[in-house]
Parts: sequence; C-alpha cells; structure tokens
Amino acid sequence: MSSSRRLEPDGVDGNPERGGPDRSFVAGAAASFFVLILLAEGAARWAAGSGWIYRRLDFSGSLTSLPELEQRIAWNARRAYPIFLLGDSVLGPTALWEHRVDHPRRLTIPAQLAPAAAAGGMSVQSLGADGLLLPDLEAIDRTIEAGRAQTPARRVIVLNVRMFAAEFAASAKALSRDFLRPELEGAVPDAALGRPEDALGDRLSASAARHCVLARTAWQLQPLWYFPTRRDAFRRLLEPARGAAAGEDGDLQEAALHLKVDPYYRGRWDSSSVAFRALDALLEAARSRSDTQTIVVLTPQNPEFAGDAETFDRNRRVLFDFVTARTGSSVVYRDLANAFPPERFLDHCHLTPEGNREYAEILLALLRS
Repeated sequence: MSSSRRLEPDGVDGNPERGGPDRSFVAGAAASFFVLILLAEGAARWAAGSGWIYRRLDFSGSLTSLPELEQRIAWNARRAYPIFLLGDSVLGPTALWEHRVDHPRRLTIPAQLAPAAAAGGMSVQSLGADGLLLPDLEAIDRTIEAGRAQTPARRVIVLNVRMFAAEFAASAKALSRDFLRPELEGAVPDAALGRPEDALGDRLSASAARHCVLARTAWQLQPLWYFPTRRDAFRRLLEPARGAAAGEDGDLQEAALHLKVDPYYRGRWDSSSVAFRALDALLEAARSRSDTQTIVVLTPQNPEFAGDAETFDRNRRVLFDFVTARTGSSVVYRDLANAFPPERFLDHCHLTPEGNREYAEILLALLRS
C-alpha cells in the first residue's frame, strides 16, 4: 500500500520528535554560554582591578604577559607604601617545589617578607619570575615608573650570578620574555636584544591578554597547578609509584646541575656586556628618583658551587665597583654572596625555607633603614 505523503529523512523537517534539532534549545544554550562568558569576564575584571586576586594568591615565580605585569603594578602602586621586588627564581617557589618542600608558596622570600613589612605599613609585591635577566628587570622597572601613581614606589633589585653569565650575552638570549620588549623600544638598540619571530600565535596571545581579562587570568592561574611546567607537575604525581628510581634520578640531576651552573662562576664578567648596560640603566633611573629608594643586592651563593674563588671574588669586585660608582643617596648596594653557609642552600643559589626566612629578615632591615 503506497502513501501519498513523501517520506523525509529524520531531522529534515526540524521536528524534534523525529530527531531534528530544536532551534530554540540551541539558541538558548548559545545565549546562556555567552552570558556566562560575559559574567566571567566581568568577575575577572573586578578581581584584578580591585586587587582581590593578588591579595589571596601568590604568583611569585611566574609572569605571563605585559598586561598582567601592568595590572599587578597598578594595584600595588595604589597602596600607601608600595615596594616591588625584582629578581629571578630566587624569589619564587620553583626550587622548593623541586626539592619537595611542603607548601612551597608560603615559604618563599616574598611570602615571608610581606607580613612583617605589612606590620610596618609597607605593601610588598614580587615581580620576580623564573629565568629573568637584567634587560627584563630594566623593562619591568620602566613599567613600574610608567604605571605608578603619585606614591613613590621603592624597589628591591635582587641580582644573581647567572644574570652576568656569558651564556646570556648573545642578543638571542639577552631577554627572557619577548612581551617585555616594547618597554625597551627606543632605549635599547635592536642589535643588543635581537629580533623576535613575528608569529601569528604570539600576536593573538598578546591581543587576548590585552583585551580579555578572563583569558589573562586563566593564564595567570595555570602555574598554580602546573608549576613550573606541566611535565614537572605530572612527574611529581608519578613519583610515589617510581620508588627507588627517584634517588638515582636525584644523583643525575645533581651532576647535571653542576655542569649547567659551573660556567656561571668560572667566566669573567665584562662590564661592557648587555647585562651591565641594563644594570647601568637601572641605576641611572634609580638615581633620578630622589623621592624614593632602590636597594640592590647580590643574592647569596652556595660556597660549594662557587668554583674558582679567585675568579668569583674578582667578579664581585667588578660588580661592587660598577654599582658604587653609580650610587647616590637614593641607591643602596649590599653584597650578600657569602651571607649563608652551604647548609642553608637547596642548590647553588636557592635557599631552604629557613634560609628564605633569614634572607627576608635581612631585606626587611634594609627597607626599614
């Protein structure tokens, strides 16, 4: 028996009972999604703008974008007595993570300095991040000066031996964060820092960080779970199942660390290098700010890694002469290279929790003076 009604495949006539899409449901779901995105963007803007996220979370050791840096500076600059810490991984929790110290973010130098400083009316914000070099610190210092309000903002610049190594004198390695390059344009010759690859992905990421606070916040939060990298986080999760193999890996890592850092202590520092040029710019900017003080310290180094003591002492003298020749009433320099014994170190320059506490006390004393 034939039917006069032409049969159609399921879903062609849009009847939900026959498997077709319900257009009102799809439209409602899409609208709900965009409303949630807008609400999340608004919440992210409020959390960053009010400083809520910075009062409750510690981002020491990571720096993901220039807009993030500007936002962190803007929040702290509004405080009554803002202080910014500039440095590399010494200020972050990476080494504590790698040595399986419990609650590493609570035991960093900034985390131990902040409460005592707050008792004296000072607001400490760490802008240190893993791998930063002196041109990076110069760019951060310029960003602080451009973004601060009328309140003078003090700086504590933590220098590390690795920053002066010949390995980072080449233009391709002189800057660790390409997103800081715009802060140095016009002040640093392009040849000194090299030219970055103009990748479409990098431009899109920079645009998203600038205009979408939700994306920027997501990138900021990621290192709280995957720190310092995803590989390291997964390796920590798998370690209990590996058992004794971890000890063997520890010996290999110790040997690899010596191979990596020995050149930092054996090479002679060149006061005409990119690192010293950036330090010169930092000191010149500090001297011009008569309304505030800049404290410059050479961070402690493990004596067991110092290698040739004669070369190490010579380099320290070069740095001392270079800095003191450019200091004024607004700049204070302290060489803390020999401030701690070997048992206070986790490796060549990163301190134990107790060492971080004592280091924080030294910095607090300098700030109070």
